[in-house]
Amino acid sequence: MQHSKKIYYLMPYEQTLKAKVFSITSYKNSSAIVLDQTLFYPEGGGQMGDRGFIEGLEIFDTQIDKEGSIYHLTKNRCDFKVGQEVTLKLDWQHRYDFMQQHSSQHLLSGTMHRLFGIGTVSVHLGHDDFSIEIDSQEISEAQLEKLEEVVNYAVLANEEISSSFVTKTEFAKLNLRREAKVDDDIRLIHIGSFDSIACGGLHVQKTGELRYIKYLRSEKIRGNLKLFWVGGNRAVSLINSDRKIVDSLGTLLSSPKEKIVENFQLLQRQLIDARYHLNRKRLEVATFRLNEEFNRRGQLGEIKTAIFDASDWEEEDYKNLAEVFLKLDSFALAVCRNQSDSKLVWMIAYKGSSIKKGFFDIIKEEALCLIEAKGGGKEPLFQGIGNNRENKELFLQKVNEIFKRELNEK
Repeated sequence: MQHSKKIYYLMPYEQTLKAKVFSITSYKNSSAIVLDQTLFYPEGGGQMGDRGFIEGLEIFDTQIDKEGSIYHLTKNRCDFKVGQEVTLKLDWQHRYDFMQQHSSQHLLSGTMHRLFGIGTVSVHLGHDDFSIEIDSQEISEAQLEKLEEVVNYAVLANEEISSSFVTKTEFAKLNLRREAKVDDDIRLIHIGSFDSIACGGLHVQKTGELRYIKYLRSEKIRGNLKLFWVGGNRAVSLINSDRKIVDSLGTLLSSPKEKIVENFQLLQRQLIDARYHLNRKRLEVATFRLNEEFNRRGQLGEIKTAIFDASDWEEEDYKNLAEVFLKLDSFALAVCRNQSDSKLVWMIAYKGSSIKKGFFDIIKEEALCLIEAKGGGKEPLFQGIGNNRENKELFLQKVNEIFKRELNEK
């Protein structure tokens, strides 16, 4: 068993280090390098494994096994020799980001427990945000506001974040908010006067480095509540992004910031009103054009008829057809329209006391088969897709023959 010296605990802000190769092996289906000492923190306690380079060779993750061996994982070919001295270069931006998120999470969990008696069930530090599952089904808006206020007061206080090791017996006397997950050499993280807890992860040195901690949202999970946050540079970037959005909205609306919501709501009402009037106008257009088709065809007996290709109609006008003709007492209609996918939509509709039962079955058997139609419906409206657009004119001609044959006065 080969254990690397954990330099990341001794010098958590060091970004380069020389080490010797213990072994070249594999771990979790990736090539892996084991060193005599390392700056790279292995994934654990909700904190991502470090990444960076060893002699220019990219390390995409760092893992640790149950025996304590630390593996630096690479997807590239490794030609190092056992005993060779190599230089480690840490992806500091990635490391420092997770240090900020981890310390922010500790500060939040400790403050929630102290202020409201709410405990932390689990934690996940992600690339976009971090989450805290709490042992409660709800937390009020007032509590969230108070929590964010208090933790950011701690940020401004710029208190020291330190670590220490205690025995299991010493730990039991401290009566902290959570049990330790190891039995020997229990590592404690102390955030000034705000929190102390057992933790094996890496943290910033001062609360001021957290810059700001911002609440995002919540969701239900396993009967508990999960709270999502960002801290550090992530929080500042998000605040700056939100500010730019607000500034842009203010410019678009010609509105001061404090009036943006009010003016947006006014614009929204105006848009709804404009859409309503536009729809009414579209209905008028569809009504006018359908009446033109009825006038062009005339009547067969008591039934108004219209058979036409609506490919030159706007899609919205075509969609309004049903609302127009279904208001009529008697009609027979057959219409189709080209689609961009080389198919066509079709619609058969009819209403009237003189139309005999089974009228659609006749159209389906003699006409719809010509365009390889699919679809259906029930009286008075049937519609669907035609897979053979080349027979569109033949389809309309056949429907015309059926209408003349079946709808003429007897």
